[in-house]
Amino acid sequence: MNRIILFSDNISSRFGGMEAHQEAFIGYYQKECFCLVVKHGAFDVMTGQKCVASYITLTEVCAFLESVTTPETIFFFNNLSWVREIPVLRMRFPYVPIVIRSGGNDVFKALAKEPDMTLSQKVTCVVQIVNQCVDVLIANSDYSLKRNRAIGIHEEKMVKVRGGVDTLQTERNILNREKNRAEFDQKYHTNGKFLLVIASRFAPFKGIVEYLHELRKAPFLDLCHLLLLGDGKEKQRILSALEQDFPLDFWTYLGAVSHSNAVRSISIGDVFVNSSLEWEENIDGGTFIHTETMGRSMMEAITQGIPLIAHNAGGTRELFCENDHIGYCLDSPDMANECLYKILSQGYQVKARSDYSWEKVFSYYNRLFELLLAEKHG
Repeated sequence: MNRIILFSDNISSRFGGMEAHQEAFIGYYQKECFCLVVKHGAFDVMTGQKCVASYITLTEVCAFLESVTTPETIFFFNNLSWVREIPVLRMRFPYVPIVIRSGGNDVFKALAKEPDMTLSQKVTCVVQIVNQCVDVLIANSDYSLKRNRAIGIHEEKMVKVRGGVDTLQTERNILNREKNRAEFDQKYHTNGKFLLVIASRFAPFKGIVEYLHELRKAPFLDLCHLLLLGDGKEKQRILSALEQDFPLDFWTYLGAVSHSNAVRSISIGDVFVNSSLEWEENIDGGTFIHTETMGRSMMEAITQGIPLIAHNAGGTRELFCENDHIGYCLDSPDMANECLYKILSQGYQVKARSDYSWEKVFSYYNRLFELLLAEKHG
């Protein structure tokens, strides 16, 4: 029986792809002697949502890990927030496979709390640690693979694993869509209008304010209603744009709902909007492109038969190459209203053919873990 140690930087249910991955990972592997170590200044050891121990130093964490590791143990990092500790863990546990899942943007933000280094120095440091200490880095798209190669991560270190959708839930949502939609229309007095859904972390690279500026030009807004879910540092800017440019009865903001409620809300929409940009972010004396690397919420939409209107940014185009007929991928954001009206007036039948289920993701993880353990232990 494997013992999976998941390393994360939080145990909250914040809105976002990494958080959704962590939630699903915990749910899947808890039956296999699962432990979660969370870094919060102190180091908390979790089982599920319950803290069972807390340590101050990495030495204490290593002592705990020595007490629970077995020949079948895997160290799995949900992102690169532990990158500084990985060399110590590699030295103390040479026989334990180390696996990291990285969306790509976290490579540039991993050492954000070290102000005496430039962005270039931080990226170089992260790349060296990955190349020297990590067995496998899981990337979520061809875009992420290409980006990682460009900064120097070795090809043989990387594998691509796409997806992460709770298809059991999406199947239920499809069956209950008419009922759930009727309840929403009644509660928010939308009178069955064409429903646009945005479910997203509120970050600058998501381009939500920019999309709203374009949407306000649409001549058919009286036929539509906007449902918005999420939270983040752009929240006030987004709400200000809504209050300033749209009537109050045009939009509904539900806040940072649980991930399962977000997926349910996506299922009642008539179109899902992803307005992510290739956003040039300044950090520590340098810049990097912060963008959509996989687009889990888009996968959740098309899995439930909801067409997309998406900006062609980062890895978004890959979704449209993997499937036959899932909406519009826009090379120019000013095409959004035209495409929206096509779906509104003509309807749209989604034809998704790729399997993005968690079952597929974890099946791949299990095969990967078996291969790594065989390599470590012969």
